[in-house]
Amino acid sequence: MLNIRRITHSSDPTWRQCVAIYRDVFPSDEREPEAILCDCIDSGEYHLWIAEQQGKVVGFYILSLYPDFNYVLFSYLAVAANKQGHGIGRDLCRHAITTGQSSVNVKWLLVEAQARQAIYYGQLGFLMLQYCYLAPSFDSTDSIPMSLMAISSDNQIKHIEINELNAIVSHLFTVGYQLAPSDQRLEQQLSRQQTPIALIAWG
Repeated sequence: MLNIRRITHSSDPTWRQCVAIYRDVFPSDEREPEAILCDCIDSGEYHLWIAEQQGKVVGFYILSLYPDFNYVLFSYLAVAANKQGHGIGRDLCRHAITTGQSSVNVKWLLVEAQARQAIYYGQLGFLMLQYCYLAPSFDSTDSIPMSLMAISSDNQIKHIEINELNAIVSHLFTVGYQLAPSDQRLEQQLSRQQTPIALIAWG
């Protein structure tokens, strides 16, 4: 049986199990420094949810809540290598969608995804923004092509205004990726499109 619960402090013994999965699943350019993860979990900015089986962590995910900017970021969904393919990731994703939509009164639940993960998230209800999105690398000045995907609190919404999206991206890049406001990667991302961005159902 899968038990999903929130961890509120990095001093929790299960955090070290999460770190081991984190290092194993994510390449270095996608890994936020672990000290920052600890600080954000301890401050409550990041909500860490873990999945346990027989008292051992088998997966986790993080929700970052930013009600002032009208979005929640779903990130770092990970399942232990020896437990992949058993539906744990799907269960965690569905839990994240339910939790993210009910945690705070915000318009958008967002996730960044590379091609393989985008298919997975699309099958679980996320819509793809028709938008060229390049996420900053954590360990260099490079960028990583990704899809930015969303679930809206209003199922009738089929696009996002560019000014609204730019405000979210500016916040995500400067807070989440720790970029300076003058960083060229942020400037380039904000200039990529000047019209409303359509939300496209996967497939």
